[in-house]
Amino acid sequence: MEIKHFDDIVKITLHSVPDKPGIAAQIFQELGDHSINVELITHVSTGKDKVDVSFAMLKSDLDEVLNLLNKIKAKIGAKEVSYDKEVGIISVYGKEFEGKPGTAGKIFSALGKAGINIEMINTSFSSASCVISKRSIQSAIEAIEKEFKT
Repeated sequence: MEIKHFDDIVKITLHSVPDKPGIAAQIFQELGDHSINVELITHVSTGKDKVDVSFAMLKSDLDEVLNLLNKIKAKIGAKEVSYDKEVGIISVYGKEFEGKPGTAGKIFSALGKAGINIEMINTSFSSASCVISKRSIQSAIEAIEKEFKT
């Protein structure tokens, strides 16, 4: 198992985005057109045909992205933009994922036992990545390593 972490990340949320086909494309195409790399994306329904769209990206692009999102916000009818610079990403890769159901659950359980809140999750067949508080990264690594040693 390999664990990587990144702490030069910011989580941005675009609030009360209309829940309509093509809106996510507008947001992320615009960012892509400006060479902004997005690491992780989630969206959560907030009811009444609205969603909050959150994504993680490099902190160095924050000012440019905020300018772009304020323009996009007006075009698509979103409510506001917020961000959190005190986050990081922890990613776990390895053979533990290959055909072994429950691996992601073990990771999330280890983080929960360590009192670490997960703000965003992305999983695939071979990895799991979580956005967590930057100050919890080392504790998260230790908790996951401990969980998989037993």
